[in-house]
Amino acid sequence: MESKKMNAVDFDRIWDEAEAAAQGRRMAAEYPGWLHRRRRNGGLAMMAVVLMVAAVPMLTMRSDVRGYDRVVCNRDGMSDAQWADLAAEMLTIG
Repeated sequence: MESKKMNAVDFDRIWDEAEAAAQGRRMAAEYPGWLHRRRRNGGLAMMAVVLMVAAVPMLTMRSDVRGYDRVVCNRDGMSDAQWADLAAEMLTIG
C-alpha cells in the first residue's frame, strides 16, 4: 500500500472545512438563546418608545388657560373689561 502525502493546500482546505463545520454547529446551538434575547430586547425597546411617546404630551400639556373676567384696581378711570384684557394679554405674551 502506498501512502500519499498531503500537500499544504489540501491540508488548509480540509482544516478550514472542519473549522467551519464546528463553528456552524456552535452557532446553531446558540441560535435559540440569541433569538430569545433579541426578541426580549426589541420588546423592551418598543415599550420604552411607547412610554416616551405617551409621556411627552403629558409633560408638555399646559393647565387650562383661564380668562380673567374681573380685575380689582384702585383707579376709577378704566373699566374692568380693559383691565381684564390687559392682564390676559400680559399673561399670554410672556
